[in-house]
Amino acid sequence: MDRVLGKRPLANADHHGIEMGFEESDENISASALTSVTVEYSIRLVNVDLQQPSISHSAPNGRFAEGPQGPVITRGHSFTIICSTQSQFPGGSFHLFRGSNITRSESAVNHSASFFFPEADYSHEGNYRCVYEVSVSSHTFRSSASKLLLITITDSLLSVIGAAVSGVLLLLSVLIIILLLRRRQKQGAANLYEGESSENKNEY
Repeated sequence: MDRVLGKRPLANADHHGIEMGFEESDENISASALTSVTVEYSIRLVNVDLQQPSISHSAPNGRFAEGPQGPVITRGHSFTIICSTQSQFPGGSFHLFRGSNITRSESAVNHSASFFFPEADYSHEGNYRCVYEVSVSSHTFRSSASKLLLITITDSLLSVIGAAVSGVLLLLSVLIIILLLRRRQKQGAANLYEGESSENKNEY
């Protein structure tokens, strides 16, 4: 009996976790049957089912409030966006999207990642989503996007009060200036009237 060393294909599809490769097959066939070798295929399916990740937030110093659509972060204070998932695969990474653009990426630690913003600003406002990515058998798989997290940035109460006080003081200053101008106009008119009266008396 002669030995023929062949290869058996392994099927694979990226998006649904099916891989294609080749593994060697050691088949024993007779020399007389070499012209009619039947190639046997084996298909190995690898199913990578990635769950939709979760997204949440935290503010260490408590400078936030829950608005009707999501958290409202006080401008100038820090906050963190947290992405997590339940995965049967180790490692991987999370991508943080704002709108349709990736803003930052972090490696997954215990199937979660934290995105820290040290100082909230108006440029950080927007809709955020998480996507989990992992490599399995030299192929990269991505989960569906998480639910939206709307971040709103607002000024602190002291800033609002300060702006209101400044506005009131400016208004009072304008009113005082107007009153002084009117008073000067009245005094000027009175002086002019007295001068005309004196001239008329001198004529008589």
